[in-house]
Parts: sequence; structure tokens; C-alpha cells
Amino acid sequence: MTLERYAFTVAGPRDFFINLVINTVVPWWVLRGREAVPLLGNPSALTLLGPMGFLLVSITTFFGFLNGVKQRKAGQIRPPLARETSWIGVAARTSLRHGILACAAFVLAILGLARLFPAAQLPSALFILFQGTFAACFAYAVQVNAVLLTRKL
Repeated sequence: MTLERYAFTVAGPRDFFINLVINTVVPWWVLRGREAVPLLGNPSALTLLGPMGFLLVSITTFFGFLNGVKQRKAGQIRPPLARETSWIGVAARTSLRHGILACAAFVLAILGLARLFPAAQLPSALFILFQGTFAACFAYAVQVNAVLLTRKL
């Protein structure tokens, strides 16, 4: 199997479903009993999506590296990778950098929306479905990217 095929057909879909579950259950648990979600406040779109941006991207990027390296070192996917190849430092720095950038982008986007629409609120059920679906799709893309980044090792 090629690295690309593994990324798009194994690692990406697996992360899609993991993040669909996590990022649907967490907002459901936090928002239970609430009818609407404001953009700002506690709880709000900002308090749920900001940390999610950092955690989803940083953790998924690190595990994408881990998945790609593990499969390549085992010779399961092409191109293979030498067993002694160092990767953890690159993965940690990349994960942290991407997580910080994603969190900043999410926070800035929500603050911008709150400035344009200060009284905006979303129905809780719609927000929960949005966060779960968005996170799943985003995690798929992040996982695929991270697996493919192992080509540079």
C-alpha cells in the first residue's frame, strides 16, 4: 500500500469517526438543557471551538505522524522508513505549531462573527451537529496531511 492510499483510506477515515463521536458527545454534555448557544460567554461557541481547534489539530497531527511512521517502519506501506529514523521532535514541533495556529484562527473567526452579530445565538442541537460534523471533516484533513508529512522524514 502507498503512503497516500493509507492516509486517505485508513488513517483519515479512522480519525473522522473518532472525532465525530468525541466532538458530538462533548458539546452535547456541556450544553445539555440549554436551548441556544451564544458566540461568546460560558458556555459558548468560543469556549467549545477554541480549545477544540488546538486539541484536535495538535493531537491529530501528532498521531498522524505516529501512524505514518509506524506503518512505514514496519514496511506495511511504501515508501519504507529506516527503523532508526528520528521523528518525535519534528512531530511534536509541527503538532504544537499547527494546534496554536488552528486555535488562533478559530478564536479570531468567532470574535469576528461576534463583532458582526453581537446577539447571535445558535440552537443547541444545530451547534452540536455542526461541531461534530465540522470536527470530523477537519480531523480527516489534518490526519491525512500529517501522515503525508512523514514523506519528509
